[in-house]
Amino acid sequence: MSNAIYNYLIRPIGKVNQFFLYKIKHPILYFLIITIGRYRREVITKNLKASFPELSGEEIKHIRKKFHHHIIDLLIEGYLMLVLSEKTLLRKYSFTNPELINRYYDEGKSVILVGGHYNNWEYLVVTINKQFKHLGSGIGKKISNRSFGKVMDKRRSRLGTQIWNANNVREKFKEQTENGEPFCCLILADQSVHNVERSFWMKFLNQDTPVLYGLEKLARKYNLPVVYYSCKKVKRGIYESKLELITENPTEEGDGDIVFRYNKMLERDINAAPEYWLWSHKRWKHSKKRPTGMTVREE
Repeated sequence: MSNAIYNYLIRPIGKVNQFFLYKIKHPILYFLIITIGRYRREVITKNLKASFPELSGEEIKHIRKKFHHHIIDLLIEGYLMLVLSEKTLLRKYSFTNPELINRYYDEGKSVILVGGHYNNWEYLVVTINKQFKHLGSGIGKKISNRSFGKVMDKRRSRLGTQIWNANNVREKFKEQTENGEPFCCLILADQSVHNVERSFWMKFLNQDTPVLYGLEKLARKYNLPVVYYSCKKVKRGIYESKLELITENPTEEGDGDIVFRYNKMLERDINAAPEYWLWSHKRWKHSKKRPTGMTVREE
């Protein structure tokens, strides 16, 4: 959320047991950030209403409250990510079918793994280098606050994950491909786009939505399999993911097919349990800027 929240509310809790964090610290953080701070309440409410127009006001409030509790859990787990052992983190975040990706390593192929800001994506970022046989990497944006950025880099790379800056991801793909070591690159492609004219437009959560096209371009250029991961919250602090193949031969897919299928898989997961998606993000801030003549794919 911010460097101040981490330094003054999260970091001071020290190395204490998780019962204290979830049962004692959670209500305190909830009161300060949600009740008093009203964390992005207008953005969250607007996004929920637009995505689920069929729901009543009370149903929207119910989802919003559950999301608020989930986001506080994520803050706590962001701290735990920094201090828990590799063994514990791998118990907290696991895959039911890692062999789907591991077989590509055996074939000498790299993989693009796609998902969304749904459930706990940070646990996956920090453990991806240990989840599969591949070298694990993730694409991240540079954080403007330098000191907080260092904290995040330390969190995410402590188990060997390589963090590739979004501004030079093409160079990193080229470099790593030439190195010859198969890699599994995690891309969370559900954020707001910067260039609506170069985006792929589709219906997503009942709204005309420009979606990031870059992952499809990378997959086509290097002919890499694209795999989606579906994450569910088994219980508090424990997450389990299942892998689903989007395509094994991206060069044979129609234009936009890869990003369309990815977003439909994510939409399916959000509809099943909406409280776990990052509703506080301004996902549709550019939706009214659709270029004239740009079609919106629905099916």
